[in-house]
Amino acid sequence: MTRPWIATRTRVVPLLAVTASVAAGVGAQPASAGVGGPFSATKEGEFKIPDGHRARVISLPVDSFFNDVSEVSTRIRVNHPRTQDLKIYLEAPTGDRVALSRRSTRGRNLGDGPRSCAGTGTNFIEGGTPLEEGSAPYAGDFAPVGSFDRLTDDEEPTGIWKLIVKDVRDGKSGRIFCAEVHGEAFL
Repeated sequence: MTRPWIATRTRVVPLLAVTASVAAGVGAQPASAGVGGPFSATKEGEFKIPDGHRARVISLPVDSFFNDVSEVSTRIRVNHPRTQDLKIYLEAPTGDRVALSRRSTRGRNLGDGPRSCAGTGTNFIEGGTPLEEGSAPYAGDFAPVGSFDRLTDDEEPTGIWKLIVKDVRDGKSGRIFCAEVHGEAFL
């Protein structure tokens, strides 16, 4: 039996999946909101943040057959005695970068609970509470300092997303226990 396929910009998608989506009413949406779905990547472990003007980069590989990112969020769990020493960024596979925190926090830790992704993380989402209005351990939903819109303009989700945590002051170091990127993308 032959199988019908359609090609998108970079991926081959079974025609049956597209047909089923159209039959379910997805095809009636505008082209920019066509067939889509989630993408995500998680890295869990204990990653030391180098002290004093050096960065720890956590790679988050994403493989998705969707082409256009429409929404992005990220979640982290970090222990550090002086979170105001940290600059934190999310970088898309294209190299576009958004500041999550530029020394915008005070106190100890980002997230709470177990030293893993099972802990309560600091979630960076559009429309979240500004970091300046929160308090340690910043468990919950917060707005990034920059805008995730920068990562939704002609971005493809497939590739290596990076969480970059830079300690810009000597004297205290910390650890990253969880890094996640989540989003929605469309064909």
